[in-house]
Amino acid sequence: MGNTINLGRMISCEKYNGTLSLEKDNLLRPRKVIFELVDKRNALERVLLHFAHFEKHVKKLDDLHYLITIFYDKEDETEMLIRILSFGPMIKVTAPKHFVGLIKKRLIEQKSCGL
Repeated sequence: MGNTINLGRMISCEKYNGTLSLEKDNLLRPRKVIFELVDKRNALERVLLHFAHFEKHVKKLDDLHYLITIFYDKEDETEMLIRILSFGPMIKVTAPKHFVGLIKKRLIEQKSCGL
């Protein structure tokens, strides 16, 4: 599993001694976002293509609604947020609460800028 390291965000560096602290281990654990999708205008196909390189689970709820779980690394959280918001009203994020909060915060910021 290869990771990309953004050197611009690096705050400190220390020698690796062969063990990971709990804090570092927590960063390596994949996160997940769960959302409901309304399959209008080929939204399901577009979501599956858009998130093709992430591990995901899709559950069909009825003819037009799907429950989708996507697993991602913490470092991809901002990218996930932007990608999910790009689908507009076709997606409703249901979990985790942390991610729902990020969505709300981003939408409030956008609204306050007059967008």
